Amino acid sequence: MIEHNRKDNCIQFLGIGEEERVLFCRDTTEGLWFYPDRETWQSGELYPQEKLTVQRGSYDDVIYRMDACLKGDRIDLQNKMSRVFEYAVPQGRLVLLMDNPYALHLFAGEADGHGELFGSLQRHPAGQRMISYKMLKEALINVFSGEHLRWYYPYPTIDFPVCIYSEDYEPKAGECTESFYNFEHARLELFSETDAFDEVVKSGLFPEFANCYMIVAGKPLKKKIYYTRYSNERAEGLRIRTDILPDGVCKAAADAASKAHMERLARWEERLGRQLAGLKWEGRRVQVNRIVRKEPGRVTFEYVPGISLEQRLDELLAEGDNEKAKQLLFHFCSLLRQQPDLEPFVCTETFTSVFGTFSEEEWAAVSEEGSLLAAPVTDIDMICRNLLLGEGEDAAVTVIDYEWTFDFPIPADYVIYRMLFFYLEFGGRRERFGDFDFYEALSITKRRRELFAQMETNFQRYVQGDVTLLSDAYYVSGKPVLSIKEIKKQLFLLEKSRIRLRLKTAGGWREEERAMKKDADGIVSFTIDFAPGEVTEIELLPDVSGALLRTCLLQEDAEGSRELAFTANGISLNPLLYLFDEPAEIRITELCPETHRIYVSLEVVALPDTFVVESKRSLCDLKETLANRDEQLNNLYHSTSWRITRPLRKLKGNE
Repeated sequence: MIEHNRKDNCIQFLGIGEEERVLFCRDTTEGLWFYPDRETWQSGELYPQEKLTVQRGSYDDVIYRMDACLKGDRIDLQNKMSRVFEYAVPQGRLVLLMDNPYALHLFAGEADGHGELFGSLQRHPAGQRMISYKMLKEALINVFSGEHLRWYYPYPTIDFPVCIYSEDYEPKAGECTESFYNFEHARLELFSETDAFDEVVKSGLFPEFANCYMIVAGKPLKKKIYYTRYSNERAEGLRIRTDILPDGVCKAAADAASKAHMERLARWEERLGRQLAGLKWEGRRVQVNRIVRKEPGRVTFEYVPGISLEQRLDELLAEGDNEKAKQLLFHFCSLLRQQPDLEPFVCTETFTSVFGTFSEEEWAAVSEEGSLLAAPVTDIDMICRNLLLGEGEDAAVTVIDYEWTFDFPIPADYVIYRMLFFYLEFGGRRERFGDFDFYEALSITKRRRELFAQMETNFQRYVQGDVTLLSDAYYVSGKPVLSIKEIKKQLFLLEKSRIRLRLKTAGGWREEERAMKKDADGIVSFTIDFAPGEVTEIELLPDVSGALLRTCLLQEDAEGSRELAFTANGISLNPLLYLFDEPAEIRITELCPETHRIYVSLEVVALPDTFVVESKRSLCDLKETLANRDEQLNNLYHSTSWRITRPLRKLKGNE
């Protein structure tokens, strides 16, 4: 299992004190096995019970990773959980972690823990069944009646959660966007999980299709948390955790080095709030999220009900009101140019430390297209998702998550570029606006977009530092994904995978088609049946122009089958392998009169492009050499010396 910063997030969420005794255990094929400590839990190093001193009724917390497959019924499930809970003290706590066997990603083609596609969705061996959300919920209520029982939903997985939802705070549309996290098995992606999750959320069915569950039974957690998001895939000094609590939204430093980053937020609240005061969008005033409590390394903001500008725009697009969505987005982008005290941008040393170094020529080139203006303070993360539209027509627009605020000059157009980029370039939204170009309409030229894109790349490097993102780790260590786009392409090719035939009979030529059946090795085969003596010649016309094709033919009569000779318009590399530069034609002219069936086997041979190019060049050189030799021989045959030496050659038998 890959090691990563996110791997400990579920345990961190629980807030277990150092003084508490904790037992880590999980189901295996050999029964219940245990981890000696938190470190081995993360590494996956299991121990059977007999190798550890594990006593019932001795632990404050029992962390139990339960298999989603059960041999038995609901009563057996209840007994199973009760036996595990017996390891806890009377006022202890059971934390049950389980992958959902009916998770949405399994329907989309994610392999299960055993590498099986759709394994949990099909029939199981006798006596075994998958534990559904409904079955698990009923069993828990029966076992822990009267006890504290709370449901949480780590996302995207138990092992690598970036956030944890709860029964009080389920995801909103557009939030479940991570789908490539399976490092152990290749997978299919038969539909967009993001779009499907959006519909599941709108239908109120998220618990049934969630990827996994974390249920806390018994002693409640030290504080009630509705939602947590971890931002720990960052450089040291920038790692934080965001909790939605009953009394507000708390942002806290994830480590001692990040405390200074959090404590700057109070300064940004005051300065950014003053910067945006006076701006109005669609009649709404613009304000920053208000801080209600400050502690060392921890800041709590007021919880603002409402929806984000991103959600509002998506709603309009879903309703088909693209024009209204265009006006709202365009107007807010234009609003950022109306901030007070804008001055010409000047590149500073602090700017280059965050956004990278650019040459004077690069700045001069973009300045020729109009002056770049900058505000005294800039929140570069004023993207549509971070703009909350309060409830009611006269409610304010609240800027949240303004931790990426800086007090050195930054081009205001860069903030507009980010707002457009992070909304338009995802989920096919740009296409919904037709030919309208927001960048061009807002005078963000191609040259500026290129410079801003490099600024964004440098900024992400600044934030990430030397930490490997899980998404990047997937492409290094994970198994491949066959996406729906690739699957549709293969289906399209299969629909076209028919071969044209021309059969010569006594009545002349006739054309037919055959479906080409491809086996696991990529070999296409089919048969041609006719009456003995009916067909005298056959032409095969496969669509393999520009490819190497291995061709095998057999003819069958009453006595059996034998190899069938053929010719082709390609370059022969051996008697069966041909390289075609033009539409392929394979001709069969030597049919036995008794033949009544032809077996055809075709295989496109995949070779590196360089090999094909070199082969073509070598064959062309050989053809040219042979042509030159033929010309030399022809000249020799008609030369005077050839005629004079003919008697001598006859005497030696070399005529």
